[in-house]
Amino acid sequence: MKEQKCRYNKENVIAMLEQEEKIYNQKWVEAFNKQDKEKMRMFGDMKNAIQLLLIKFEEEFI
Repeated sequence: MKEQKCRYNKENVIAMLEQEEKIYNQKWVEAFNKQDKEKMRMFGDMKNAIQLLLIKFEEEFI
């Protein structure tokens, strides 16, 4: 079986995750301003999950 070349390098993956983190952080701020606790929890959880992915990725590949 031929080995498939990865089209993403570590810098691109880190940049994508950081961008997603910024997006969810902004959505959390918007939910906070509206005092929408359900969305705050959801977007906060997503932001935290992305931060954990960043940490894990950096541990594995850097």
